[in-house]
Amino acid sequence: MSTMVAELYDALRKAGVDEQLAQHAARAVLGTEARMDLATKTDLLALKTDFAELRGDFGELKAEFGELKAEFGELRADFSELRAEMAEFKADVRTDLSGMKRDMSEMKVELIKWNVGAMAVLTAIFAAIVRLG
Repeated sequence: MSTMVAELYDALRKAGVDEQLAQHAARAVLGTEARMDLATKTDLLALKTDFAELRGDFGELKAEFGELKAEFGELRADFSELRAEMAEFKADVRTDLSGMKRDMSEMKVELIKWNVGAMAVLTAIFAAIVRLG
């Protein structure tokens, strides 16, 4: 029994109403009180309208999700293309570096030859100056 029903029963008993009659009256109020929580046709129509709106909103969200999915697919393709370009760039850099290393090695050999030659010429010039002097 709810509080309201118990209070009604107590009030009826204090007013001198027979116990069984007070119980029946209180139970009748309980039935009315419980029926107050039932949904009416108007309530059901409002719910139906709300559900229709939610379906529409869900349809819009589904469409937007489809668009996002398509854009994500495009981004994936762009990233795949970028990866391929980066792989090409790496290969080009490696090729260039190996060429630069080879060129530097050749230049090193040439510099050593020039230095040895210059030292030989300077030694000859120094020796000639020493003989003259």
